Parts: sequence; C-alpha cells; structure tokens
Amino acid sequence: MRAFPRENHQVPPHILSKVPGGPNQGKRGLTTFAIIITIKFMYEMKDATPFETDEDDFDTILASDITFSGNIRFAKPFMIKGKVNGNIEATSDLLVDSDAEINADIVADRILIRGKVKGNVKGYKLVYVAGSGSVEGDISSAQVVLEPGSHFSGQCTMTSGSEGIL
Repeated sequence: MRAFPRENHQVPPHILSKVPGGPNQGKRGLTTFAIIITIKFMYEMKDATPFETDEDDFDTILASDITFSGNIRFAKPFMIKGKVNGNIEATSDLLVDSDAEINADIVADRILIRGKVKGNVKGYKLVYVAGSGSVEGDISSAQVVLEPGSHFSGQCTMTSGSEGIL
C-alpha cells in the first residue's frame, strides 16, 4: 500500500504548510522528509505481523488435538495449536495459535500470542498479543504490543534488551 498517490511521494501542500521547512517557510527541510517516511512506514506496517506465521516457517508444531503436560524447551521456531500445561522455555520464536490454550509460564526470544495464555510471559525481544489473544499473567519484554481487541490482565514491565529476563 502506498501512503501517497503521487509518484514522487510529495506531501500535500496543506500538510507542508504546517511543518517547519514547508512551502511557507521557503524550502522542504528534513522534518518534511521525516514525516513522509514516518507516514509511509505506518501505512506499510499496518496489519503486519512481527514474524513469519506460516506453518512452513516452524520446525515443530504441537497440533490442535494434542494436550501436553510438562516442560517444553526448544531452540528453533515452535508453534502451539493445542493445549499445554507446565513451563515453556526457548531461545527462539514461539507462536501461540488462535485455538491454543496455554497454562504455563513462558520464556522465549519473541512471542506471538493469538490464543489463550494463563501464566507469566517473558520475551527477550518481543511479546505481541494479537487481537484474538489473551494473557492472564505478567508480561515482561523489551517490546510489548497489545493489539486492539486483545485481553490482558496482569502487570507489564518493559525491559532493556540487555537485562536478564530469567
């Protein structure tokens, strides 16, 4: 999707006139350029997911008809469609699919939650709760995204990337 219909991506004059460096100030400055890039980026990123979500991108998938109790540890991308009770620890990506039900504490690199999670969620880089997702527990990560429609009940802590999460 393109943010502006014009080929050279010019900002409409009524917007530029309100920006320092706009046409009323004599020339287009860096501020105008930053606004163009920001608006274009916002349009392009709308409805984008934080990482690949196709089943082919995951080394292991826990199918929807499986209920697992115990500890799960993995180092490659993992998708859960079924039910898990216990603990989940990872050094890679975790996707909790829309029909999944997790009753566990989760620690992983990046976590995308589309289903239900009861437990604390800790991400080294990212915790992303989609509109269909819910978390009942604390979230801590360097970056946290809660989409409109998602449900979250707990405390949220933003950490720096270098902080120890465990």
